[in-house]
Amino acid sequence: MNLFKKASPATVCFAAALLFFYSFFQLTMFNSISTPLMQDFTISPSVLGYLSASYFFANALATIPAGLLLDRFSVRRWALVIMLLCALATILFSITHSLSVAIVCRMINGIGNTFGFLASMQMAARWLPTKRLASGIGLIITFIMLGGIVSQTPFVFLVAHTS
Repeated sequence: MNLFKKASPATVCFAAALLFFYSFFQLTMFNSISTPLMQDFTISPSVLGYLSASYFFANALATIPAGLLLDRFSVRRWALVIMLLCALATILFSITHSLSVAIVCRMINGIGNTFGFLASMQMAARWLPTKRLASGIGLIITFIMLGGIVSQTPFVFLVAHTS
């Protein structure tokens, strides 16, 4: 049974936006955890910058291949696969003591950001009526920005209480 056949357009767009919300959280959380990362990996601020930038390197490199894949194959399947990979990369990032592994995990999350953005826009274009597309995309982007908000002050408090 296909769950999306019974889902409302708003539900489908919200589900696609969850992936981008998560990846945007991953993008902006580095502001909150930079000091503990430098201590845990015993790295300088410049190496931390490289670790942070690895997200953007992967994001930039994956944009065109992600678009081609999402145009050719099921957006739902790709979104689910990428979300699973991002969740695994996040777990691995949280337990690793290797800078190389952390960089790879960060790159996987950067790729997830690319897929999250493209998948949510593609789902909106497919599921929302043309007359409501701009409003729908505006709501998706607003929801995604909440990922950035949550990854700042609330996440700083969480890091402070667990460090």
